[in-house]
Amino acid sequence: MPASGPKTNKKLTLYLDTVPEAQSTSEEKPEMVGRGFACAGGFVTEKMVCPNGDYETDIHMNSCGRVGCPTCWPTWARRASKRGAQRVKGYYSLMRVNYRPRHATFDLVDLDPKKAKARAKELGLGDCLLVIHPWRIVGEKKSEVGRACAVKGIKRYDVVRESRNFDELTYYSPHAHVIGFGKATAIMKGSDTYEYHIISKLKSDNDVEACLYYLLSHTFIPKTKNGATYWYCGKCSPQVLKHARPVKTSEVLHCPKCHHALVYPGTNICREIKVITQVGWYFAAKKKRKPGTVGPRVLLDGSHE
Repeated sequence: MPASGPKTNKKLTLYLDTVPEAQSTSEEKPEMVGRGFACAGGFVTEKMVCPNGDYETDIHMNSCGRVGCPTCWPTWARRASKRGAQRVKGYYSLMRVNYRPRHATFDLVDLDPKKAKARAKELGLGDCLLVIHPWRIVGEKKSEVGRACAVKGIKRYDVVRESRNFDELTYYSPHAHVIGFGKATAIMKGSDTYEYHIISKLKSDNDVEACLYYLLSHTFIPKTKNGATYWYCGKCSPQVLKHARPVKTSEVLHCPKCHHALVYPGTNICREIKVITQVGWYFAAKKKRKPGTVGPRVLLDGSHE
């Protein structure tokens, strides 16, 4: 167990922080979303507020949209969470299951997405969207972070991201979050072995989008330019679940906390943005292998039969 990690809690009803022995190498050292290089800036900003009074933000009119940019990462996260939520919705509409997608988590030993996908399948959660997190908040620092949340009105990992003491507030503890479907494997009654934890049922498409946005807000920046920050697994993968065409529409910006439409301060005027909606979802048919043709056999002397 990592020396800085929290104490083991064996109550299965809680979200456990116990982890298998993490395998961190000097080559990994991932960086959190929004903690990379800043763009050139020069932004035109407009303030937007939630009518409920519990959220306000500055909208950048010329965002660079990069995952690592300390200023513009929310644009990337908003776009990605919308795409992911549409795919989850597409799966739900085709499968006609009588239960909503669930948000679940389980532990990993490293950041390898192939291992994470395999583990999700083992646990019966294989048709999903998967996000990997490399860190957890140090147990002794949670109260400090919580106080900062109350003062600033932001979430825990927003505090961590903005802190200059990132390495003091977190420790390496890789784990995966999934949003998806499947009957999770049963845990034997009385078992004290942590396998997974079902955090919540996502009751609406808005819940899926909000949950994914939060998960993406504290994943890690890919090492390569086109590297992935989240993965589709099983029947949710693009190779299996496809859509007929994209449709361009407009919608207003929403509060990430309560999903009410954001407005300009002192008005009831919203801001519309252009979005691309995927429609016509279908499962790709499995390609049948064509029977190979058998040619003439070549004899040892080089002649043909």
